[in-house]
Amino acid sequence: MKVARVHAIEEAVGVYFAAWNETDAAKRKVLLAPVWAEAGVYADPTVETVGIDALSDHIDGVLARLPGSRIVLVGGIEVHHHYARFRWSRVDAGGRSLRDGVDFAEVDDAGRFTRMIGFFEAAA
Repeated sequence: MKVARVHAIEEAVGVYFAAWNETDAAKRKVLLAPVWAEAGVYADPTVETVGIDALSDHIDGVLARLPGSRIVLVGGIEVHHHYARFRWSRVDAGGRSLRDGVDFAEVDDAGRFTRMIGFFEAAA
């Protein structure tokens, strides 16, 4: 895989995290637009969404339940072909982990996420 493609996917993951941390829905959709495919699917144990609007609505719900929290990358991003895997933690304002997980992403030729499948880690 070309180094440029790996870097582009890593940058897209960074934008995706910024969207998860953005409390303003309009700004969040602007962040997601270049990295999320029109019919992109997001699924985790609690929800399955299709498209930017549905994903943004889900993020609104998470942020409403966990105000002041943010998502952070834990470790590196693994990339091969059109796929990526990365670990994350949702932390409170003090940096204490609220939930950890791992996401598996599929990326189209334009560098947009077409599918993001998340798994939550077992509570310690």
